[in-house]
Amino acid sequence: MELLLIYLAVVFGCGLVAWAVRLPPLIGFLVAGFALNAGGIEHVEALDLFADIGVTLMLFAIGLRLDLRALTDKAVWLTATAHVLVMTLLGMGFITALGALGAFGPTSFSIAVNVALVLSFSSTIVVVKILQDRGDEQALYGNICIGVLIMQDIIAVVFMSILRGEPPSLAAVLLVLIVPLLALTTRRWYKLGHGELGALFGIVMALLPGYALFEWVGLSGSLGALIMGVVLSRSPGAEQLSHSLFTLKELLLVGFFVNIGFLGLPTWHNIVDAGLLLLLLPIQGLAYWAILWMLGLRNRTSVLASLLLANYSEFALIIAAVGVQDGWLNQRWLLSLVLAVSLSFVISAILNPQNVSRATHLAKRLPARPPHKIHPEDRPIELGDAHALVLGVQKTEMVAV
Repeated sequence: MELLLIYLAVVFGCGLVAWAVRLPPLIGFLVAGFALNAGGIEHVEALDLFADIGVTLMLFAIGLRLDLRALTDKAVWLTATAHVLVMTLLGMGFITALGALGAFGPTSFSIAVNVALVLSFSSTIVVVKILQDRGDEQALYGNICIGVLIMQDIIAVVFMSILRGEPPSLAAVLLVLIVPLLALTTRRWYKLGHGELGALFGIVMALLPGYALFEWVGLSGSLGALIMGVVLSRSPGAEQLSHSLFTLKELLLVGFFVNIGFLGLPTWHNIVDAGLLLLLLPIQGLAYWAILWMLGLRNRTSVLASLLLANYSEFALIIAAVGVQDGWLNQRWLLSLVLAVSLSFVISAILNPQNVSRATHLAKRLPARPPHKIHPEDRPIELGDAHALVLGVQKTEMVAV
């Protein structure tokens, strides 16, 4: 009990300080993890479990509100693939050059390629958290960001399978039958209502046929949770289920951010390495903006999306940990990546406040383009010859009988 009280006091205190200085609480949670580790506080094993469940429920909630048609948009699949390719090539050259000058410690060509690839991904957790805080999950730039993240997660899952040398088992073929069957048998799940039974059903779907089943056949459990969310997304109660799981998901995600601090305490070498890796961050943001702009998105949409995606992914930590276990990556690289990813979360939180007025102001300074050259979903609404537009909300009065 004493250990739990220490955790609660430190985590809440750091989150409160971050909130008081108008920074997102997640920055405080990251600091709390490093503070607990530095103070020699025992690592609670259950924290790993809470973190995994939090990430799983977050991806399940994304699936509940995902429109699959968004993934077929060129602004999604082309942005994701082009950005990964460009940043992997640039990052590989950057890391190789600095490695030759003595930075990062022993750095082979394969390490440079692998690290550059994982740093080309953006953080699903941070991006979705900011979108939810803004209420912009259904905005065009929000849909694009979520679609890009899903494409990147799929690439990351394939990459991890290659690194492990463990391709999906033949049983994965059964998912082609199991997933449609689940969609058919659960089509009336919303009749369970919005109470505890309905919420528990959502958790079961995310963790059993979602996470556990996909892990069993050699695929990512996170991907499975996302797909289970999509399976339920067309039902009438999908949005309400997402709201029901919101508070639980948010609390469990605290465990994810705190857990990062227990991956290791950085040395001065790690701090320098992380600072060098962060130099790739503005290039990453500019690459997102350039690709989206060339695809015809408005300046505001391109700026909002590129600022939001300019961070490093938690997948970098997962893959780096696998690399240390398998022997192709040393501990110094792992701690440097922990620090770089953590700092990228902080930078992303600062660059993406809840109010988007600064991003809008920046977008207005960029050169405009003719409406016919803008992406169809991002073009201004045609009003014809109208000189005035009246917007209003119908007021309905309720009379007690």
